[in-house]
Amino acid sequence: MPSNAFALLRMRNPQASQMAQTMTGGQFQALRQLMLMTQAEAGAFLADRPVTERAVQYWEAGKRAIPEDAARSLIALVLERDRQMDKALAAIDADPTGAVVVWYRSEEDW
Repeated sequence: MPSNAFALLRMRNPQASQMAQTMTGGQFQALRQLMLMTQAEAGAFLADRPVTERAVQYWEAGKRAIPEDAARSLIALVLERDRQMDKALAAIDADPTGAVVVWYRSEEDW
């Protein structure tokens, strides 16, 4: 997903800005893992400008401050995931017989 798509997510989730200002490295790591992102993917997609995997390692270890744009993008992505999950669960509740869940183990399978 290109950075401009993350910018759109951030705009739809203003609470992400408040949460991003106090994010710790451990919180960033936990949310990144929740989204099944590698450190390299986080560096490539979350910040307004791509950063190295090493930079993300420093953020998570607390050796460098997490850029607010990267933290906001990650939070917005998690909030959007939750919104989509709620929407899917509501659809399943409305018609349990029509539910189909597709899970891909990797991007290659997709």
